[in-house]
Amino acid sequence: MVVDDSIFFRTSLIKMLEKESNIKVVAEAGDGEDALRRLSYLQPAPDLIIMDVFMPRKDGLATLEEISAKYPIPVIMLSTTTTEGSAISVSALLRGAFDVLAKPHAETGLLGIRTELLSKIKAATLSQGLLRLSNSASLGPERTIAPLSRTRELEAGRPDRLVVIGASTGGPRALYELLPKLQAATSTAFIVVQHMPAHLTTDFTRRLGSVTRLPVMEAVDHELLERGIIYIAPGDFHLNFTPDYLFSLNKAPKLNGVRPSLDVTMLSAVNLYGRRVMGVVLTGMGKDGLLGSGMIKRSGGHVLVEHESTCVVYGMPKEVFDAGYADGAYPLPQLVDPINRFTR
Repeated sequence: MVVDDSIFFRTSLIKMLEKESNIKVVAEAGDGEDALRRLSYLQPAPDLIIMDVFMPRKDGLATLEEISAKYPIPVIMLSTTTTEGSAISVSALLRGAFDVLAKPHAETGLLGIRTELLSKIKAATLSQGLLRLSNSASLGPERTIAPLSRTRELEAGRPDRLVVIGASTGGPRALYELLPKLQAATSTAFIVVQHMPAHLTTDFTRRLGSVTRLPVMEAVDHELLERGIIYIAPGDFHLNFTPDYLFSLNKAPKLNGVRPSLDVTMLSAVNLYGRRVMGVVLTGMGKDGLLGSGMIKRSGGHVLVEHESTCVVYGMPKEVFDAGYADGAYPLPQLVDPINRFTR
């Protein structure tokens, strides 16, 4: 189903989608109320909804809340890159939107998002059975995470160790649940690499900071890495570290099709901290984090992944788990305990 109040844009999008042999648009709507009415009688229900954020009568955010409550259907939101659009897009991701895509300003701009949109459509339709979080998954035997001795870096005010957390599709909501549970008193720095459009990371950082005990900051080039802070990798920049414990942001070519790349940050973290690195791979499509997790394990560090039962897309964690790099796989609500043990 395509939901957008612009008849011209809606028609153009439908034409583009129906050129694909495996996509059929079964319904369209001009606003949220119209979409909900049509959903009430569509049989079978659509596999996916693509919906604009700004619409009359009932906007995309209010409509998303009702859809999430009544129908297990993934929703991809189309959002402008304005300040208001960015804030609402982040709210949509935290309220269960499968993903957000920047809305082009004209029909010609549709070609610019075609490849990315088709990729998200494929991932969304494959994820349908995993949209509801479950705490009932059984865990395999837990591998003990041995405490590490403190180092001189703690005396100098630098982090004693690093936890590098990576996520893609479904990640904003997972991080919103996980990060507030991190212990407040810590000598550790946390680095979050979330695959997210560049115009959303500032608002995302602000929203996370409103719910966590630890301060949350967007990483800034050449600023000093400090303990007790959660750093968010800025959108469209790879995040590295210098030997002097400074952030180094760059726009080197994408790795695994993404920038920032979790692999890039993990590898740089290992170069700086060796075995005093923990990697945490959350929900997301693709294999970003596989290479870095392997390097963390070879250096004597620890790697955890989110269990399939709570992943919106079991892609990134699966790659790491299947490669044998994970010290444990945990449903999201149980993932914080081994992280906090590592940081003590």
